[in-house]
Amino acid sequence: MDLTKKKSVPIVDEGGKNTKHTALLFGNNAAWHCVLCDALIGDRGIDKEPTLCSCGKKYRIIMAPNEQQKLVAVGVRALPMTAEDLAEQLTAMRERAVATREKEAALHLFGMRYASEMDAVGITSLRVATLAGLKSHFGTEIEKGKKLAKRAKIVKPL
Repeated sequence: MDLTKKKSVPIVDEGGKNTKHTALLFGNNAAWHCVLCDALIGDRGIDKEPTLCSCGKKYRIIMAPNEQQKLVAVGVRALPMTAEDLAEQLTAMRERAVATREKEAALHLFGMRYASEMDAVGITSLRVATLAGLKSHFGTEIEKGKKLAKRAKIVKPL
């Protein structure tokens, strides 16, 4: 693999629009920072399954043939999260917060981190809470986090 032939391209969303994040491509490999949690991710484009970040966000490396008809990475697409993905992440965040007695803060942080994902999927905070097995009033706490997302940034996740 020739690492001198690397290039930087924007990560695209499910609609094909560029995000503010970029990926570094080299051969059939790619490395990028997650658009949700900023974790560093790397993968090979030949894998059939999407690449999963620890925060639950999924990505697919876009492959195309080069001049020699060999498949190479040409981009990275951020895939939309499903309602079930969101509920799974909420459950995981809440379980981690039980040990530190920060359950309510976890709901607010979930709303902040996943506000754009919930909007993209068209799922309400109430529905995510219900899917995660929580009582419906916890949806209100998630909604508070979504509102905070417009004015605040998560510096240290739970």
